[in-house]
Amino acid sequence: MVRAKKIAAIGVEDGIAGAVHQNPTTRTTANDKSSTDQPEAAKLQPVSKSETTVANDNRSNAKLLAVPFTSQAPTANWDTLHNEACEEASAIMAAAYFSGDTRSILPADEVEADLIALAQWSIKTFGSSLDIATEETAKMLRDVYQLNAEVRHNLSENELKQLIAENKLVIMPINGQRIGNPHYRQPGPLYHMLLVRGCTETRIVTNDSGTKFSENHSYTLKKLTNALVDWSHEKDTVMPATGVTVVWK
Repeated sequence: MVRAKKIAAIGVEDGIAGAVHQNPTTRTTANDKSSTDQPEAAKLQPVSKSETTVANDNRSNAKLLAVPFTSQAPTANWDTLHNEACEEASAIMAAAYFSGDTRSILPADEVEADLIALAQWSIKTFGSSLDIATEETAKMLRDVYQLNAEVRHNLSENELKQLIAENKLVIMPINGQRIGNPHYRQPGPLYHMLLVRGCTETRIVTNDSGTKFSENHSYTLKKLTNALVDWSHEKDTVMPATGVTVVWK
């Protein structure tokens, strides 16, 4: 996992507290309810980062990559910075996976340092750390973590599953009000990003940083693709979209 001091070394300035602002149209926080059962995802066991062997959940094409998890508010501090940190949290999880980090849950103090450093980098690079668009998220992964990252459009279910089979990750920008995660503070976030880490025969398995209960939270691909959006800086709101960020080493 790339530590915050390495992010700072590329020229990030201090002073994030004075640079962020509240935009009430963007996100709402998660609601930490008890976790619901998800039998398909629960049967999967993560596979080694160096393997392409399919995990066995009694389905020949099921696979779950061993991506470490974090909430975007690892200390349960849902201030403006953390309420808007799903892009950074998704990037942190992806970077941890591709660095070979084998921990299931990333320590809160490490995540906090990285969230702040990435937010500072976004302020320096984009002028704000809030509402980072899909192409900007890909740039963050390339420039900060030296990972391959590109936006691809209109992925089919077979294409998405093939990416997982190739040990690639997918970060999806979605309207959280459309996907029915029961742990969100309702009605859910208007603009959110979650990380796809696996699949079963019928479900897509995600690490959703929007709530501490959403490691391995699964959805149908149709539900996720119907919720795809991107942030429009020009209109200052979400717009329908077809693009996702594909990440690999």
